[in-house]
Amino acid sequence: MMQNRASPFSLCHDWSVKWTNIQPIKQQNGILWSSQYDEKVLKALAYIGVIGGVQITRLFLNSDKKRLGKMVDTGKLVRHVIKRGNMEIPIYTPGINGARILKQMGIKYRVNSWLTYDVNSILKKLLFFQLYGKFSEQGEVSVLPAPAPYTGIIERNGSQYYIGIIRGNTQEFEQYFKWEKLTERIILVTESLRQLAPLNEYLKELKIRVTTDEDLKFDFEHLFYKWDGEWVKERKAEELLRV
Repeated sequence: MMQNRASPFSLCHDWSVKWTNIQPIKQQNGILWSSQYDEKVLKALAYIGVIGGVQITRLFLNSDKKRLGKMVDTGKLVRHVIKRGNMEIPIYTPGINGARILKQMGIKYRVNSWLTYDVNSILKKLLFFQLYGKFSEQGEVSVLPAPAPYTGIIERNGSQYYIGIIRGNTQEFEQYFKWEKLTERIILVTESLRQLAPLNEYLKELKIRVTTDEDLKFDFEHLFYKWDGEWVKERKAEELLRV
């Protein structure tokens, strides 16, 4: 679906980021207690990097804002702010104690690694979780790390979907799709289908579906496009699961 207005996740907006910089502390010993909610969200953030405030409560915390506040107060999460114009949007990463819990889970995480994220990277991560939310409405899903240029992997019923988010130019994807021999299932999120024009000659031979920022507003059944001489709307989203 073509958009008449810029997506809320478009780079054309006036973006700025205010990160919270965590000061290093002496290594603490002992086991830190964590709930299944804590561990699921921390694992997802260790792999993807950052999530929006509305996303984290809706997707991981059963819409419990008090639980989110407690995770921040106990150092499991750190709150930051990304601004679109004058609008402040809270975003979250693992904190000091979140990193300790991840270590207990066997996952390495470096506090303050978020300082390396630019606006482009943050928007990709937020859009990843928008798509994750659509999958989670269909059943249990999990998050896994993915190599660049993908943002992450969504795993459902044993199948893995490599998620690529396109913001700005498509050069990193052009180089990847041109030279790599690809067998993975791929989903690309783009601001508009027109943006895919430089990639189409590579994409039409792949196991791939496409969606747009605008289409992410709709339900899973009406989310995806497939290649049929051009990008056409998928009639049945279940076909995606057989890609």
